[in-house]
Amino acid sequence: MDLEQTLRDRIKPELNFLYTEKPGWREGGNDFGWFCREHAYHTYFLCRMLAGDAEIVRGHVSLHAADGEEVLSSFGEDSDHAWVRVRDVCPVDLSFTLEYFDVDLPSIDLVYGRGQRGGYFVTYETGQRDNKRNVPPDLHHLRYAEHEVVSVTPESLLIDPFNLLKPGKRGGLAAELGNDIFDRITYHLYRVAIGEIDPFRAYVRPWQQAMKRIKAKNPDASQLVRRLLQLS
Repeated sequence: MDLEQTLRDRIKPELNFLYTEKPGWREGGNDFGWFCREHAYHTYFLCRMLAGDAEIVRGHVSLHAADGEEVLSSFGEDSDHAWVRVRDVCPVDLSFTLEYFDVDLPSIDLVYGRGQRGGYFVTYETGQRDNKRNVPPDLHHLRYAEHEVVSVTPESLLIDPFNLLKPGKRGGLAAELGNDIFDRITYHLYRVAIGEIDPFRAYVRPWQQAMKRIKAKNPDASQLVRRLLQLS
């Protein structure tokens, strides 16, 4: 399996459909509406199933247009950003999308490592040292700065997803659909990745209905996810 192609063509669009919303101001910082931790959570488990290795990384992200104008930034905010390292590829970020931003910039198919990606140039650093001097002048600059690798085991994260995730208002998805809904979403994504089923975004709308369908169609997800991760 070509992991990059699978993440780009099948998984990112499905995750964006399930989780992305309009940006806003929440809990002391800019919220880009990406649900980056949920994206990182599911990508982490999916890549461990498909590629055998992955880590979750926390830090900051910013985007500057080619003319230097800042489009978005988590630097200096109380909020942060999360993405994944898969083997030696970093950042792997399925959450990044400009769907709900009022900007005249091209879409990006997938953030998968450093360097040029379409009309963008991705830089990566440890700490907050800006590498914009390395960015070609005609490309938009997508900057990632690593703060920490999240120290969790797959088992502990499966037992309590909120070791990474933040509970939503009124308990979020877990309160509405059960504590194992994240296992069910992960297993749904695995089935999409291997071609067993089609992505729900093509025929189940809106996303709330898709979440209910995922819950109904994956009753044994927790056991199956652990088996795929070789945890049981």
